[in-house]
Amino acid sequence: MRVAVAGFGDAGSSIAKKIRNFDVYTVLSYDFNSINNLLRDLSEYDFIILIAGLGGNGANALIEVSHKIKNKMIYLVKPLSVEKTRVEKAKKQINSLEKFILFELDKFASDEKYWKMTIHDFLDTIDNLIAKKIESDILNLLTNNNSDNIQKS
Repeated sequence: MRVAVAGFGDAGSSIAKKIRNFDVYTVLSYDFNSINNLLRDLSEYDFIILIAGLGGNGANALIEVSHKIKNKMIYLVKPLSVEKTRVEKAKKQINSLEKFILFELDKFASDEKYWKMTIHDFLDTIDNLIAKKIESDILNLLTNNNSDNIQKS
């Protein structure tokens, strides 16, 4: 089974780049040609992993692409609650999707072990954790040939 990973926007692309041993596509341009070229490239794969941070244009592009792909797993990162505008946009984006795995930055931020980190180090650490979870899920998918066995976060 051929698996590809597509990261949308800054957050999704940052996480996708950390995933090893699979073909990775990063999407930072959301024009018609870019999306169509991505869909053409992804059509060569049996299963697609889609990743984006919610609240921005990357998630909008992920939503558009996800409606055109059948065999997929979607991973989303919810912004910190202090990002009020992004959180409101994220709520609407979540309602546009049916099945996904959601990582909430607030849950990570509530853990004391992250409190002394800079925001950059915090986000990089969380990106690494999410990438490892996705890699584990891909290996589970390949081993069992069934996305229903992937543990939800």
